Amino acid sequence: MKEQPSFSGFTFVELLVSMGILVFLISSVFLVFSTATRQGIKQDRHNIAWHTYGRLISALRDDLKRAIKIEILSPEKMTLKIVSIGDHFEKKFSDVSWTKERTNLVCRKEGWGKLSFDFSGAFLNKEKFSFRLSEK
Repeated sequence: MKEQPSFSGFTFVELLVSMGILVFLISSVFLVFSTATRQGIKQDRHNIAWHTYGRLISALRDDLKRAIKIEILSPEKMTLKIVSIGDHFEKKFSDVSWTKERTNLVCRKEGWGKLSFDFSGAFLNKEKFSFRLSEK
């Protein structure tokens, strides 16, 4: 009686099919990961924009509440004379200016202090921040 040859292992075709399936699975995982990362970056940019915009509107609203004189010099520049209460309950007057210095930068200056609201990290290259202090 002849001995039957024993087959241990996979054939070349089976190895090629399994490698093809493995490449497909790895590329699918990579595609899902890269899409999720892109969406996360986009969401981070939106969060930065909304957070910065909220801070800007809050500061502008507080200044407008305390303003006794408003002078609009251009759509990108406004000065205010604001009143506040000092440490000994006396009136304190100060001049505040709001300017849109660059496409994505709005600044508030009071005395020696400067507060910047920078939107450059919140937008892509094609996007712009549209903020006007007046309709002039």
